[in-house]
Amino acid sequence: MQILTLCRKDQPDKRGNLPIFFRVNRIKFSAKESVPLGSWDQTKSQVKSRYAGADLINKRLTKKKAALQAIIDGQSEFDVDAARVLFNKYLDNPNKLDDILTSPVSGTEVGEFFVLIDHLIHEYRSKWSDGYKKRFRTIRTKFIDFDPGFTINNLTIEWWREFVNYCIDDLDNSNNTISTDAKVINKLVDILRDKGYVINKGLDEIGTKYIEPEMMALEWSDIEKIAKLDLSDPLRATMPASRTLWLIGAYTGRRWGEIERMTKHNFYQDKDERWRYKNIAKGMKPIDIPLLPEAVALLKKIKFTIPKLVQQTVNLDIKDIAQAAGIDKDVMVAKVIGKEIKETVMKESKTVRIHTGRHSYAMRIVDLSAGQAHAEKFVSFMLGHASHATTWKYMNRRASSHDKMFDSLQRY
Repeated sequence: MQILTLCRKDQPDKRGNLPIFFRVNRIKFSAKESVPLGSWDQTKSQVKSRYAGADLINKRLTKKKAALQAIIDGQSEFDVDAARVLFNKYLDNPNKLDDILTSPVSGTEVGEFFVLIDHLIHEYRSKWSDGYKKRFRTIRTKFIDFDPGFTINNLTIEWWREFVNYCIDDLDNSNNTISTDAKVINKLVDILRDKGYVINKGLDEIGTKYIEPEMMALEWSDIEKIAKLDLSDPLRATMPASRTLWLIGAYTGRRWGEIERMTKHNFYQDKDERWRYKNIAKGMKPIDIPLLPEAVALLKKIKFTIPKLVQQTVNLDIKDIAQAAGIDKDVMVAKVIGKEIKETVMKESKTVRIHTGRHSYAMRIVDLSAGQAHAEKFVSFMLGHASHATTWKYMNRRASSHDKMFDSLQRY
């Protein structure tokens, strides 16, 4: 069975290095190695010899590949879950390959949680939307990346708190993302209890609404700085495409779920030759909105061809881009650990992520509509909100909008 050694060029880690993995029958096994951008020889499937430490890394990769091959060859029939368990054991103890090859693998070790989620998705395939199924697959991946031996019996409040810290510190997840994960886990716990599974008690905290701190949004002048920054010699090759994707979000106000599915067919000119965006937004809500001039100019510049990157890459790149653009004032941010809210001061560039673009767009629309009749309805329409209560979170952030409304009242 052929094993390929590949480098993930579209998803650098937090240090900007590219992770290396092995691929067997389209199944990926992490090699737990990463290399700097530009150091990987795609043709030879190894680190280029001119880079420091290349020989050492290449030797480790050769040994790991041979170990994975031995694990697979030792199976009568390829069992990806069992192979993954044994390979992870080898990575933890590379000097004990012989013992690992002869060690039994329990049903719990071979990915009980992985298989469990697959079975649930199949069982509820006609009731759950594609987006809801994706949430369960995402939480499964995050759990196993954090704790490769995770089973549902590991789920305790202490484990959950450690997982939340991992999501905040290592994955740079927002509180909103963690709240979404918590909802998925609560649903999973309810389903498993109904099926007779014994679930640890005292999991009420998982149901706690993780408080979203004040919405982080950039001033429009800061967005212009990001747009004008020279990226002819970028720190990472993905940075120009990341900036384009982020600016699309900032200029159109769309969520990442829409941006990653966006094509040229979502844009059209109406009878007045005004450019518009049309799609199905969150909650299956159809939207058809006019575009800001900045959005039209950007889309024409890239010929309506939307780059393809993963969200983690864009979030990593845009922070460095914002820093290079001079967005460096100090801001107060809140992190939620358990039920405690910890406030810290950091540079504004470190708070920028994909959803910051949507918040910035919202503030722009609030400013443009301030003082106009039914401004909140217009903002809600442009953002595709299902509830006006969500819109008021944005309206209440702008004192200027309240002042203009008050000034208009003074005329009567």
